[in-house]
Amino acid sequence: MANDRATFSATLALLARKGLKYSTVFDLGCADGHFFVQHHALFAGSVPVNIDANALYEPSLRAIQETLGGHYRIAAMSDQPGELELNVASHPYWGSLRGDGDPYWDRLNGLRGSVQRVPAIRLDDLAAELALKPPYLLKLDIQGAEVQALRGAQGVLANTSVVVCEADMNDFQAINTALLASGFRLYDVTELNYGVDRSLGWFYPVYLHARHADLIPANFWREADNEAAIRSQVERRKNILARLNHELARIRSSQPPRRRALVRTAYRRLSYAAWPRSSPASARSIRRTTLSRP
Repeated sequence: MANDRATFSATLALLARKGLKYSTVFDLGCADGHFFVQHHALFAGSVPVNIDANALYEPSLRAIQETLGGHYRIAAMSDQPGELELNVASHPYWGSLRGDGDPYWDRLNGLRGSVQRVPAIRLDDLAAELALKPPYLLKLDIQGAEVQALRGAQGVLANTSVVVCEADMNDFQAINTALLASGFRLYDVTELNYGVDRSLGWFYPVYLHARHADLIPANFWREADNEAAIRSQVERRKNILARLNHELARIRSSQPPRRRALVRTAYRRLSYAAWPRSSPASARSIRRTTLSRP
């Protein structure tokens, strides 16, 4: 069952079963726009808005618009309109607004390409221009520009139900702080990806706006399952004790006889030292106190 919840697709399907619907689905850093197409069944009746800074993806985005409707823009997401430099990496998926010397490029072993000037827009301005209707779903996959984009989307966030955001471990705290301040709570953690040393590298947290808190039950299991929950814990402790006894017996049997004797002696000495004892002076004090009582 745990593996069924390993993807944000499964989380979105769960929220759909709970009745959550969206009028507009934003995909920032959409690349070829496959997110909306892949989840089309979950987004019935929603308007797709695909946005990416790289013009390489425009043919795909135009085809989606012609087939499913909606909108697309070739632009970088920011907190100010204008122009920005897009660092095009060795693969277009890694293109970023992060500049020279940023740790982002260390993560990718410096696999950078050319620099392009691209238009920059605020999501709030685009939503107003297109008269997009809430409630919104917002997905971000913009390679380190998440907080910048969120600052330019405060109006949209106020009417957003769910946020799905790719997060580098180096950026997660800032992203999380921004979304909590906008009224969201962390709902799920999905798509865990690990680095070369198996430490967590990046993942996709899913956020739910606080106005949908009723979709999150307060209890971990149903009251009708109380007995089953207790039995589960009883069985768990039984298994832990069995493994504990087995492991201790294995360790004892692997010790040489002299080592086992030293361990037992040390244990007895520790036990004796820990036992409270009275000094002669304290004993005399106790006797005097006892004799002086009426």
